[in-house]
Amino acid sequence: MNLHPLNKKDVAHKLLDAYDNVELFPNGYCTGPLAKGAVQTQKNAIILLFDTFGKEFSIEKNKDFELFQGGYSYKLKNCRQVGEQIILEVPENLSLNADAKIRYNWSNAPQAFIWNEEGYPSSPFELKIEQNNNRRK
Repeated sequence: MNLHPLNKKDVAHKLLDAYDNVELFPNGYCTGPLAKGAVQTQKNAIILLFDTFGKEFSIEKNKDFELFQGGYSYKLKNCRQVGEQIILEVPENLSLNADAKIRYNWSNAPQAFIWNEEGYPSSPFELKIEQNNNRRK
């Protein structure tokens, strides 16, 4: 049994890339965009904050985020990207509760729609929505 990989050069390049990223981001590194927080800034707007590790990211159109509160799930379809943030629009007829959370890819068969420029998807997340108007990055 031969345990040595046939593609040693590819493995070496991946290890070197990983080392470079650990050096650049000593507090942690992820291959895709990593959600950091969700903040309600207005009655009908939620900002999702991401750590992108120096890579640009994008979202596919016509996809849903999930708002979960009070044991019920709501689909949020209206969103736009601004830099390293995604702004979600909450329907006017819906008020956020104290237990409100935003979910992404939180299902048994998730379909990623947030990708970085290298083609890596964002990890699934569930974020409690902060009610803080002063936290903007």
